[in-house]
Amino acid sequence: MKLRTAPPAALAALTCAALVSGCFGGADEAAEREPIRGHVLRLYASRPTEGPSAATGRAVAAGERQALADAGGKAGRYRVRLVELSASKLGAGNWDPGQVSENASRAAKDRRAIAYVGELNLGASAISVPVTNEAGLLQVSPTDGLASLTEQPPRSAAGPERYFPSGRRTFLRLVPDDIVEARLLVDRMEALGVERPALIVGTGVYARELAAEVVAEARKRGIEPAKTEDLRDDPDTVLNAARDLADLPPDSEPDAVVLTLARDRYTAQMLAELGRLLPQAELLTGDGILVGQPLVAAEGSTPPAVEAVAPQPPPGPSRVLRRIAHEQGTQLASPAALWGYEAVRVVLDAIRAAQRGGRPADRIDVVRAALTPRVRRSPIGTYQVRRNGAVEGLPMALYRLSGDRFELVRTLSEGRFSPR
Repeated sequence: MKLRTAPPAALAALTCAALVSGCFGGADEAAEREPIRGHVLRLYASRPTEGPSAATGRAVAAGERQALADAGGKAGRYRVRLVELSASKLGAGNWDPGQVSENASRAAKDRRAIAYVGELNLGASAISVPVTNEAGLLQVSPTDGLASLTEQPPRSAAGPERYFPSGRRTFLRLVPDDIVEARLLVDRMEALGVERPALIVGTGVYARELAAEVVAEARKRGIEPAKTEDLRDDPDTVLNAARDLADLPPDSEPDAVVLTLARDRYTAQMLAELGRLLPQAELLTGDGILVGQPLVAAEGSTPPAVEAVAPQPPPGPSRVLRRIAHEQGTQLASPAALWGYEAVRVVLDAIRAAQRGGRPADRIDVVRAALTPRVRRSPIGTYQVRRNGAVEGLPMALYRLSGDRFELVRTLSEGRFSPR
């Protein structure tokens, strides 16, 4: 591959990206600094309270509360109060984009707000990040792997800059992004001998981006998708997608179906139809379907064989989960709580670091501290923080649907850091 020399303007931008102080400094910084007066800071946390991911939301919230309790409710000289917000509208049955926007706006307008933890649903952070970024708030997502929040996805004209109107990065995620997920899905296709995969693409930016990443990676390895079915939020498209794939000519019939979507009320029905109409096809998906176990099949149907690629919780017993079980109830002590716990720890550590030298905390220093490249040892594992808000070193795993639950099969990628 021939390398081209970047123009001077591009080199300047790259220099800023390589030097954290340059990206967070400049002539405007002094004017934008506004240390928070008093000794109380507010930490906002947004989570779904309805729909398939509500149980995950409850566990993550328990982890957030536990992290703050373990810190004595303080970070340095400041007391920190957790403000929990629902990302769902009453009766909507899922997270709601309008509610996410309201949550972010509420935090952005609060002069005592120091950070925002959210979102949990895949792609939902694309709504809140521009709002919190404009206010200079650090945002930490425990579980949103949307790649375009931190880097340029393949086959996409728009990169992360669309989410950061201030021109500064203020977002950190705590899971591998969906580019990693796509690569591992294609690895699995190769291992299974798949030659003609079809894709079923859900609604929303996460589903579209993951589909594009899977297609790009598959084509690089000589695997050409047979067909792509786009879903809408209604049961007819769910049933039609399976039927349309089953009606393809024999020489075009897919030998695998990759589902790039987040779980909703129609997912179990669609999986049952795929298993019934395409019994020989491998069914593969990402972590969007694992959210909110169990996955109850339609009445009278047999759950199909489905494999999923998703982040792997740390092995062995967890002291954090034992404390959550003891203090908040065993039903909340699921592995998802560890991601909520670590998200709040990241924020508290950043607040402490922002006070070094006796300075009062302000949003700029908190963001800078959170995005400083470093290795963190945490309840979710040891990982490397990158300047762009991504993390490396956390393992992904293969899961298989067994009855109504996905069971861990094996690790697919060992945690490791790559130099940059």
